[in-house]
Amino acid sequence: MFAYRIVDAGTFEADLQFLATNGYKTLGGDDFLRYLEGTGDVAPRSVVLTFDDGPRNFFEVAFPILKRHGARALAFIAPGLRADARVRTMPLMRGR
Repeated sequence: MFAYRIVDAGTFEADLQFLATNGYKTLGGDDFLRYLEGTGDVAPRSVVLTFDDGPRNFFEVAFPILKRHGARALAFIAPGLRADARVRTMPLMRGR
């Protein structure tokens, strides 16, 4: 298990590289939900990456690294938890 309070770019990059090198695949929310419902299969060594609370650090550090690696993740955003929170819409998160 990898656990972060704030994502450090170098450490997170190394962790994603470890997952890729060792044959792990990241699942998106839809794939994981289908698996839980019994309507879809997942590859061996599938993992779900989750990020809680949505600190700015996720969008500024983790998100670009995820994109660079073609990795998927679930972000549970709670914009009211932090004074510096900035709400991100899905089109903005997708780079539109």
